[in-house]
Amino acid sequence: MPSSVSVVLTANKSFTIPGDLVQYIITISNDGSLPLNNLIVRVPLPLGLDFLTGSVNVNGQFVPAANPLIGVPIGFLGPTAEIGVSFSVFVSSDDASGKPVISSVTFTVDSVESILFSNSVQLIVSSEPPVVAKRVDALQVSPGNVVTYVITVALPSGPTLSALLTDVIPEGLSYVQNSLAINGRPSVLQDLAAGLPLGEISEATPATVSFRAAVLPLSGLQPLQAVNVARVRFRDLTGFTADFTVLSNPTITVVTVADFRITAVPNTLVSEKGETVQVLITITSIGSQSASLTLSGFVPSGVTLLPQTLTVNGQPAQLQFSTLEISNAPPGSVQLVRFSYQISATFPRLFFTGNAFLAWRYTLEGRRFTGSAMAPPYQITVHDISE
Repeated sequence: MPSSVSVVLTANKSFTIPGDLVQYIITISNDGSLPLNNLIVRVPLPLGLDFLTGSVNVNGQFVPAANPLIGVPIGFLGPTAEIGVSFSVFVSSDDASGKPVISSVTFTVDSVESILFSNSVQLIVSSEPPVVAKRVDALQVSPGNVVTYVITVALPSGPTLSALLTDVIPEGLSYVQNSLAINGRPSVLQDLAAGLPLGEISEATPATVSFRAAVLPLSGLQPLQAVNVARVRFRDLTGFTADFTVLSNPTITVVTVADFRITAVPNTLVSEKGETVQVLITITSIGSQSASLTLSGFVPSGVTLLPQTLTVNGQPAQLQFSTLEISNAPPGSVQLVRFSYQISATFPRLFFTGNAFLAWRYTLEGRRFTGSAMAPPYQITVHDISE
Protein backbone atom coordinates (compact mmCIF):
# COMPACT_ATOMS: atom_id res chain seq x y z
CA MET A 1 0.00 0.00 0.00
CA PRO A 2 1.60 3.29 -1.03
CA SER A 3 2.39 5.40 2.02
CA SER A 4 1.95 8.53 -0.07
CA VAL A 5 -1.87 8.21 -0.02
CA SER A 6 -3.76 9.77 2.88
CA VAL A 7 -7.44 9.82 3.88
CA VAL A 8 -8.71 12.44 6.34
CA LEU A 9 -12.27 12.44 7.68
CA THR A 10 -13.80 15.53 9.32
CA ALA A 11 -17.27 16.61 10.47
CA ASN A 12 -18.63 20.14 10.51
CA LYS A 13 -19.61 19.80 14.17
CA SER A 14 -18.71 17.64 17.14
CA PHE A 15 -21.69 18.35 19.44
CA THR A 16 -25.23 18.04 18.20
CA ILE A 17 -28.79 17.02 19.06
CA PRO A 18 -31.35 14.63 17.56
CA GLY A 19 -33.00 16.24 14.56
CA ASP A 20 -29.86 18.06 13.45
CA LEU A 21 -27.90 17.62 10.20
CA VAL A 22 -24.17 16.88 10.20
CA GLN A 23 -21.86 17.01 7.20
CA TYR A 24 -18.89 14.65 6.80
CA ILE A 25 -15.97 15.47 4.50
CA ILE A 26 -13.44 12.92 3.23
CA THR A 27 -10.24 14.36 1.75
CA ILE A 28 -8.11 11.92 -0.29
CA SER A 29 -4.59 13.01 -1.23
CA ASN A 30 -2.27 11.20 -3.63
CA ASP A 31 1.17 12.60 -2.94
CA GLY A 32 2.94 9.83 -4.83
CA SER A 33 4.12 9.52 -8.41
CA LEU A 34 1.68 6.79 -9.45
CA PRO A 35 -2.03 7.21 -10.28
CA LEU A 36 -4.78 5.58 -8.25
CA ASN A 37 -7.39 3.64 -10.20
CA ASN A 38 -10.79 2.15 -9.32
CA LEU A 39 -11.01 4.50 -6.33
CA ILE A 40 -14.10 3.91 -4.14
CA VAL A 41 -15.00 5.70 -0.88
CA ARG A 42 -17.15 3.98 1.77
CA VAL A 43 -18.38 5.28 5.12
CA PRO A 44 -20.39 2.94 7.38
CA LEU A 45 -22.67 4.80 9.79
CA PRO A 46 -23.61 3.82 13.34
CA LEU A 47 -27.17 3.57 14.63
CA GLY A 48 -28.60 7.05 15.12
CA LEU A 49 -27.10 8.55 11.94
CA ASP A 50 -29.15 8.31 8.74
CA PHE A 51 -27.64 9.11 5.35
CA LEU A 52 -29.38 12.01 3.60
CA THR A 53 -30.15 10.83 0.08
CA GLY A 54 -28.89 13.14 -2.65
CA SER A 55 -26.35 14.92 -0.44
CA VAL A 56 -23.14 13.37 -1.86
CA ASN A 57 -20.82 15.94 -3.40
CA VAL A 58 -17.59 15.07 -5.22
CA ASN A 59 -15.22 17.98 -5.76
CA GLY A 60 -18.06 20.51 -5.85
CA GLN A 61 -20.44 18.44 -7.98
CA PHE A 62 -23.48 16.74 -6.49
CA VAL A 63 -23.91 13.07 -7.35
CA PRO A 64 -27.58 12.39 -6.48
CA ALA A 65 -27.43 8.61 -6.93
CA ALA A 66 -24.28 8.08 -4.84
CA ASN A 67 -24.43 6.42 -1.43
CA PRO A 68 -21.39 6.27 0.90
CA LEU A 69 -22.82 3.22 2.68
CA ILE A 70 -22.53 1.25 -0.56
CA GLY A 71 -19.56 3.13 -1.97
CA VAL A 72 -18.98 6.33 -3.91
CA PRO A 73 -17.03 5.53 -7.10
CA ILE A 74 -14.33 8.10 -7.81
CA GLY A 75 -12.36 6.17 -10.41
CA PHE A 76 -9.04 7.86 -11.20
CA LEU A 77 -6.88 10.10 -9.01
CA GLY A 78 -3.64 11.23 -10.58
CA PRO A 79 -0.27 11.80 -8.91
CA THR A 80 -0.07 14.85 -6.58
CA ALA A 81 -3.84 15.23 -6.87
CA GLU A 82 -6.43 15.66 -4.13
CA ILE A 83 -10.17 15.09 -4.11
CA GLY A 84 -12.92 15.84 -1.60
CA VAL A 85 -16.11 13.88 -0.99
CA SER A 86 -18.83 15.17 1.31
CA PHE A 87 -22.28 14.01 2.40
CA SER A 88 -24.81 14.81 5.10
CA VAL A 89 -26.53 12.71 7.73
CA PHE A 90 -29.66 13.18 9.80
CA VAL A 91 -29.12 12.68 13.53
CA SER A 92 -32.09 10.49 14.42
CA SER A 93 -31.16 9.60 18.01
CA ASP A 94 -28.47 9.84 20.65
CA ASP A 95 -27.48 6.22 19.92
CA ALA A 96 -24.74 7.70 17.71
CA SER A 97 -23.14 9.59 20.59
CA GLY A 98 -19.50 8.58 21.02
CA LYS A 99 -19.65 5.99 18.22
CA PRO A 100 -16.68 6.17 15.82
CA VAL A 101 -17.20 6.94 12.14
CA ILE A 102 -14.34 5.79 9.90
CA SER A 103 -14.15 6.02 6.13
CA SER A 104 -12.37 3.49 3.94
CA VAL A 105 -10.87 3.96 0.50
CA THR A 106 -10.11 1.11 -1.90
CA PHE A 107 -8.01 1.61 -5.02
CA THR A 108 -5.53 -0.14 -7.30
CA VAL A 109 -1.98 0.82 -8.19
CA ASP A 110 -0.38 -1.19 -11.00
CA SER A 111 -3.22 -3.73 -10.72
CA VAL A 112 -2.56 -4.21 -6.98
CA GLU A 113 -5.65 -3.50 -4.85
CA SER A 114 -5.23 -1.66 -1.56
CA ILE A 115 -7.49 -0.38 1.20
CA LEU A 116 -6.82 2.60 3.43
CA PHE A 117 -8.75 3.81 6.48
CA SER A 118 -9.22 7.34 7.71
CA ASN A 119 -8.99 8.70 11.20
CA SER A 120 -11.95 8.20 13.55
CA VAL A 121 -14.53 10.95 14.10
CA GLN A 122 -16.96 10.87 17.01
CA LEU A 123 -20.03 12.98 17.66
CA ILE A 124 -21.44 13.88 21.02
CA VAL A 125 -25.21 13.70 20.68
CA SER A 126 -27.04 15.15 23.65
CA SER A 127 -29.64 12.91 25.25
CA GLU A 128 -31.25 16.05 26.70
CA PRO A 129 -31.58 18.61 23.91
CA PRO A 130 -31.80 22.34 24.66
CA VAL A 131 -35.15 23.64 25.81
CA VAL A 132 -36.79 26.64 24.16
CA ALA A 133 -40.17 27.14 25.85
CA LYS A 134 -42.48 30.01 24.96
CA ARG A 135 -45.68 31.25 26.56
CA VAL A 136 -48.06 34.17 26.18
CA ASP A 137 -50.27 35.66 28.88
CA ALA A 138 -53.48 35.79 26.80
CA LEU A 139 -55.14 33.31 24.46
CA GLN A 140 -57.92 35.69 23.33
CA VAL A 141 -57.49 39.43 22.88
CA SER A 142 -59.07 42.44 21.23
CA PRO A 143 -57.51 45.55 19.67
CA GLY A 144 -56.07 47.80 22.36
CA ASN A 145 -54.79 44.88 24.44
CA VAL A 146 -51.09 44.40 25.15
CA VAL A 147 -49.81 40.82 25.45
CA THR A 148 -46.59 39.64 27.09
CA TYR A 149 -44.41 36.87 25.68
CA VAL A 150 -41.88 34.97 27.82
CA ILE A 151 -39.22 32.67 26.33
CA THR A 152 -37.08 30.37 28.47
CA VAL A 153 -33.84 28.98 27.01
CA ALA A 154 -32.05 26.21 28.90
CA LEU A 155 -29.43 23.48 28.42
CA PRO A 156 -30.24 20.49 30.66
CA SER A 157 -26.83 18.94 29.95
CA GLY A 158 -23.81 19.15 27.68
CA PRO A 159 -21.23 21.88 27.11
CA THR A 160 -21.79 25.60 27.53
CA LEU A 161 -22.99 27.13 24.26
CA SER A 162 -23.70 30.60 22.97
CA ALA A 163 -27.29 31.34 21.95
CA LEU A 164 -28.87 33.76 19.49
CA LEU A 165 -32.64 34.31 19.73
CA THR A 166 -34.75 35.43 16.78
CA ASP A 167 -38.46 36.09 16.88
CA VAL A 168 -40.87 37.66 14.41
CA ILE A 169 -43.91 39.52 15.71
CA PRO A 170 -46.97 37.88 14.12
CA GLU A 171 -49.50 39.64 11.92
CA GLY A 172 -52.02 41.63 13.92
CA LEU A 173 -49.54 42.61 16.64
CA SER A 174 -46.95 45.35 16.97
CA TYR A 175 -43.83 45.24 19.14
CA VAL A 176 -43.93 47.63 22.11
CA GLN A 177 -40.72 49.62 21.93
CA ASN A 178 -38.16 49.12 24.73
CA SER A 179 -40.17 46.27 26.28
CA LEU A 180 -37.49 43.62 25.65
CA ALA A 181 -35.73 42.28 28.74
CA ILE A 182 -33.22 39.47 29.37
CA ASN A 183 -33.33 37.88 32.81
CA GLY A 184 -35.41 40.79 34.04
CA ARG A 185 -33.02 43.49 32.81
CA PRO A 186 -33.82 45.83 29.89
CA SER A 187 -31.91 44.87 26.77
CA VAL A 188 -29.81 47.40 24.87
CA LEU A 189 -30.60 45.50 21.67
CA GLN A 190 -34.28 45.59 20.75
CA ASP A 191 -34.48 44.01 17.28
CA LEU A 192 -35.86 40.50 17.72
CA ALA A 193 -36.02 39.81 13.99
CA ALA A 194 -32.31 40.60 13.52
CA GLY A 195 -31.28 38.37 16.42
CA LEU A 196 -30.73 38.86 20.13
CA PRO A 197 -27.50 37.44 21.64
CA LEU A 198 -28.26 35.70 24.94
CA GLY A 199 -24.64 35.05 25.91
CA GLU A 200 -23.54 31.76 27.46
CA ILE A 201 -26.20 29.13 28.13
CA SER A 202 -25.41 26.16 30.34
CA GLU A 203 -27.08 23.83 32.79
CA ALA A 204 -26.49 26.42 35.52
CA THR A 205 -27.20 29.56 33.47
CA PRO A 206 -30.50 29.50 31.57
CA ALA A 207 -31.92 32.69 30.07
CA THR A 208 -35.40 34.20 30.23
CA VAL A 209 -36.49 36.74 27.62
CA SER A 210 -39.69 38.77 27.80
CA PHE A 211 -41.28 41.37 25.56
CA ARG A 212 -44.68 42.91 24.89
CA ALA A 213 -46.79 43.38 21.77
CA ALA A 214 -49.82 45.60 21.19
CA VAL A 215 -52.91 44.28 19.42
CA LEU A 216 -53.66 46.21 16.22
CA PRO A 217 -57.14 47.13 14.89
CA LEU A 218 -59.05 44.28 13.27
CA SER A 219 -61.98 44.29 10.88
CA GLY A 220 -64.15 41.59 9.36
CA LEU A 221 -66.12 38.58 10.52
CA GLN A 222 -63.12 36.26 10.87
CA PRO A 223 -60.90 36.29 13.97
CA LEU A 224 -57.14 36.39 13.44
CA GLN A 225 -54.84 33.72 14.83
CA ALA A 226 -51.53 35.29 15.85
CA VAL A 227 -49.13 32.33 15.74
CA ASN A 228 -45.62 32.89 17.05
CA VAL A 229 -42.53 30.65 17.19
CA ALA A 230 -39.12 31.60 18.57
CA ARG A 231 -35.83 30.28 17.15
CA VAL A 232 -32.59 29.89 19.07
CA ARG A 233 -29.31 29.19 17.31
CA PHE A 234 -26.78 27.45 19.52
CA ARG A 235 -23.08 27.63 18.67
CA ASP A 236 -19.86 26.44 20.26
CA LEU A 237 -17.70 28.49 22.59
CA THR A 238 -14.55 26.44 23.24
CA GLY A 239 -13.59 22.82 22.76
CA PHE A 240 -16.67 21.75 20.80
CA THR A 241 -17.90 22.49 17.30
CA ALA A 242 -21.66 23.00 17.42
CA ASP A 243 -24.17 24.88 15.28
CA PHE A 244 -27.85 23.99 15.41
CA THR A 245 -31.20 25.70 15.79
CA VAL A 246 -34.02 24.79 18.17
CA LEU A 247 -37.59 26.00 17.68
CA SER A 248 -39.91 26.82 20.53
CA ASN A 249 -43.42 25.52 20.90
CA PRO A 250 -45.88 27.72 18.97
CA THR A 251 -48.01 30.20 20.88
CA ILE A 252 -51.44 31.06 19.49
CA THR A 253 -53.39 34.15 20.44
CA VAL A 254 -56.78 34.73 18.83
CA VAL A 255 -57.49 38.37 17.98
CA THR A 256 -61.21 39.07 17.85
CA VAL A 257 -63.40 42.15 18.13
CA ALA A 258 -67.10 42.97 18.26
CA ASP A 259 -68.29 45.67 15.88
CA PHE A 260 -71.75 46.75 14.75
CA ARG A 261 -73.44 49.01 12.22
CA ILE A 262 -76.82 50.57 13.07
CA THR A 263 -79.47 52.35 11.02
CA ALA A 264 -82.86 53.81 11.99
CA VAL A 265 -85.46 54.29 9.24
CA PRO A 266 -89.00 55.67 9.80
CA ASN A 267 -91.90 54.75 7.52
CA THR A 268 -92.42 58.43 6.69
CA LEU A 269 -90.53 61.70 6.77
CA VAL A 270 -93.69 63.85 6.87
CA SER A 271 -96.39 63.40 9.52
CA GLU A 272 -99.01 65.24 11.52
CA LYS A 273 -99.67 65.96 15.15
CA GLY A 274 -101.39 63.03 16.80
CA GLU A 275 -100.25 60.59 14.10
CA THR A 276 -98.25 57.37 14.58
CA VAL A 277 -94.81 56.75 13.04
CA GLN A 278 -93.30 53.30 12.58
CA VAL A 279 -89.50 52.88 12.83
CA LEU A 280 -87.20 50.01 11.85
CA ILE A 281 -83.77 49.84 13.50
CA THR A 282 -81.32 47.43 11.87
CA ILE A 283 -78.28 46.31 13.87
CA THR A 284 -75.72 44.38 11.80
CA SER A 285 -72.78 42.54 13.36
CA ILE A 286 -69.68 43.27 11.25
CA GLY A 287 -67.09 41.98 13.73
CA SER A 288 -65.74 38.56 14.70
CA GLN A 289 -66.94 38.49 18.31
CA SER A 290 -70.33 38.02 19.98
CA ALA A 291 -71.49 40.78 22.29
CA SER A 292 -74.38 41.93 24.45
CA LEU A 293 -76.18 45.04 23.18
CA THR A 294 -77.88 48.03 24.77
CA LEU A 295 -80.05 50.21 22.54
CA SER A 296 -81.04 53.67 23.80
CA GLY A 297 -82.08 57.13 22.63
CA PHE A 298 -84.35 55.78 19.91
CA VAL A 299 -87.55 57.51 21.10
CA PRO A 300 -87.42 61.20 20.08
CA SER A 301 -88.39 63.96 22.48
CA GLY A 302 -92.03 65.02 22.26
CA VAL A 303 -93.40 61.66 21.13
CA THR A 304 -94.80 58.69 23.04
CA LEU A 305 -93.60 55.12 22.53
CA LEU A 306 -96.35 52.57 22.04
CA PRO A 307 -94.88 49.72 24.18
CA GLN A 308 -96.99 46.96 22.64
CA THR A 309 -95.40 47.62 19.24
CA LEU A 310 -91.80 47.02 20.37
CA THR A 311 -90.32 43.80 18.92
CA VAL A 312 -86.87 42.32 18.34
CA ASN A 313 -86.67 39.95 15.38
CA GLY A 314 -90.44 39.61 15.49
CA GLN A 315 -90.61 38.80 19.21
CA PRO A 316 -92.22 41.14 21.78
CA ALA A 317 -89.69 43.10 23.82
CA GLN A 318 -89.72 45.39 26.84
CA LEU A 319 -87.70 48.40 27.84
CA GLN A 320 -85.57 48.39 30.97
CA PHE A 321 -85.05 51.91 32.30
CA SER A 322 -85.58 53.42 28.83
CA THR A 323 -83.11 51.02 27.20
CA LEU A 324 -83.54 47.83 25.19
CA GLU A 325 -81.24 44.92 26.06
CA ILE A 326 -80.23 42.23 23.54
CA SER A 327 -78.32 39.51 25.36
CA ASN A 328 -76.31 38.00 22.51
CA ALA A 329 -75.51 39.18 18.99
CA PRO A 330 -73.17 36.69 17.26
CA PRO A 331 -70.88 37.54 14.31
CA GLY A 332 -72.77 38.03 11.05
CA SER A 333 -76.14 38.37 12.76
CA VAL A 334 -78.78 41.02 12.06
CA GLN A 335 -81.10 42.31 14.79
CA LEU A 336 -84.34 43.94 13.60
CA VAL A 337 -85.97 46.26 16.13
CA ARG A 338 -89.44 47.57 15.24
CA PHE A 339 -91.62 49.99 17.18
CA SER A 340 -94.11 52.81 16.78
CA TYR A 341 -94.54 56.12 18.54
CA GLN A 342 -97.26 58.76 18.51
CA ILE A 343 -96.62 62.43 17.93
CA SER A 344 -98.22 64.58 20.62
CA ALA A 345 -101.29 66.54 19.57
CA THR A 346 -99.66 69.60 21.12
CA PHE A 347 -96.25 69.04 19.53
CA PRO A 348 -94.72 72.55 19.58
CA ARG A 349 -92.22 72.31 16.70
CA LEU A 350 -92.34 71.99 12.93
CA PHE A 351 -90.00 68.97 12.87
CA PHE A 352 -88.08 66.61 15.11
CA THR A 353 -84.98 64.44 14.73
CA GLY A 354 -84.81 60.73 15.44
CA ASN A 355 -81.72 58.73 16.26
CA ALA A 356 -80.52 55.58 18.00
CA PHE A 357 -77.46 54.88 20.13
CA LEU A 358 -75.98 51.38 20.42
CA ALA A 359 -73.50 50.23 23.07
CA TRP A 360 -72.00 46.74 23.28
CA ARG A 361 -69.87 44.79 25.69
CA TYR A 362 -68.11 41.43 25.89
CA THR A 363 -65.55 39.67 28.08
CA LEU A 364 -62.39 37.78 27.08
CA GLU A 365 -60.47 35.89 29.77
CA GLY A 366 -61.81 38.20 32.47
CA ARG A 367 -61.11 41.41 30.54
CA ARG A 368 -64.11 43.59 29.65
CA PHE A 369 -64.38 45.30 26.26
CA THR A 370 -66.90 47.89 25.12
CA GLY A 371 -67.85 49.76 21.98
CA SER A 372 -70.55 52.05 20.63
CA ALA A 373 -72.13 53.32 17.43
CA MET A 374 -74.81 55.85 16.50
CA ALA A 375 -77.33 55.58 13.70
CA PRO A 376 -77.44 58.38 11.12
CA PRO A 377 -80.18 60.78 12.27
CA TYR A 378 -83.45 61.17 10.43
CA GLN A 379 -85.79 64.21 10.43
CA ILE A 380 -89.58 64.16 10.33
CA THR A 381 -91.56 67.26 9.36
CA VAL A 382 -94.71 67.75 11.45
CA HIS A 383 -97.86 69.38 10.01
CA ASP A 384 -100.79 70.68 12.02
CA ILE A 385 -104.01 69.50 10.32
CA SER A 386 -106.06 72.05 12.29
CA GLU A 387 -104.40 74.90 10.44
